[in-house]
Amino acid sequence: MGKSLSLRAMSLGDVDQVVELYAQVYSADYISFSELAAGLADAPGAISAEAMDIFQDDLIEILTESPAGNFVALSKGEIVGFVMASLEEAPAGHMECWINDMGVSPSYQGQSLGKQLVEAIVDWGKRNKVKYFLLESGFSNKKSHNFFEGLGFKPMATVFHLDARS
Repeated sequence: MGKSLSLRAMSLGDVDQVVELYAQVYSADYISFSELAAGLADAPGAISAEAMDIFQDDLIEILTESPAGNFVALSKGEIVGFVMASLEEAPAGHMECWINDMGVSPSYQGQSLGKQLVEAIVDWGKRNKVKYFLLESGFSNKKSHNFFEGLGFKPMATVFHLDARS
């Protein structure tokens, strides 16, 4: 990989750097249902002006209430990647793992860092006896789709949207 990297659990002390990295990678293509529901987007393709404040508040809440399943990748003490996941009990009674957010610094993309972050989540999920892993991705986020499909993830649904304000 060339650059010395380490992975560790995310902590509250990482919030500012993770938010800064999220701001670098968050784009209109990133937007999916979750971003609309959380207020990070006003509509498909339209980032909310409050997106970074909302992300920061949500991140602090997550790390305060249920910090497990959140990892950062560091190079020389700087966060250059992150991944956030959660466990959910499905109505059928089994556990599922949702990959909620992920970001890799543009200068570290293409060096298998994203793969290492997903592998950390997969290991964590398997230790927690999940049945499967899920994530959602914005319809136009083809780079992300190719990345996850390259790791063995398969698309399984399409979410349709109709804005009630129009």
